[in-house]
Amino acid sequence: MGVWRLLVLLLFTACPAALLGASGSPDQPQNSLKAIVGDYYYGDGLGVNCYLVVKPEGRFTFMWRGCLGVYGQNQGDAKIVNDHLILVPEQPNESRSFGSTPTDFIPVHWGERLYLVPKEAGKGFCYDVNQGREPRSNPHGNFYLRRGDWGKKVTGLPNVPNEWQSLLQKKLTEHPK
Repeated sequence: MGVWRLLVLLLFTACPAALLGASGSPDQPQNSLKAIVGDYYYGDGLGVNCYLVVKPEGRFTFMWRGCLGVYGQNQGDAKIVNDHLILVPEQPNESRSFGSTPTDFIPVHWGERLYLVPKEAGKGFCYDVNQGREPRSNPHGNFYLRRGDWGKKVTGLPNVPNEWQSLLQKKLTEHPK
């Protein structure tokens, strides 16, 4: 076995995370579909409980449940276009109508947390951060958050698009779990 091959093998077995990057695969962009795959939730625990599942095969499922049952559900294709998560529903999905879901999301990383923020809701997300509603310490909130991420600690500010940065108060604080 050549020296270089042995060195690469030793590096990979001793320190795979350094070779793979934060997302777990070589050279995987932070906003690749593979990096965004997961179960997401937003809601109040009462009339608004929205579940979005992004699947590795480029599909999604969506369900909105409330105190009277299921208000809306859909499924379809999911893809990344210009760092946006784009959903292409199979069933009618009129934007802003009761029981529907947004279809253009900005993935927002905040430490180990991953939020999916509708493109048109950047101002609202930044407002919630400024008011201390985000980062939240329980499932309930106004924006999709990957299941379990509400227990992950964050520091500083979320990694928002440039056009949203002026909306955030420039305070660097540590947020507890």
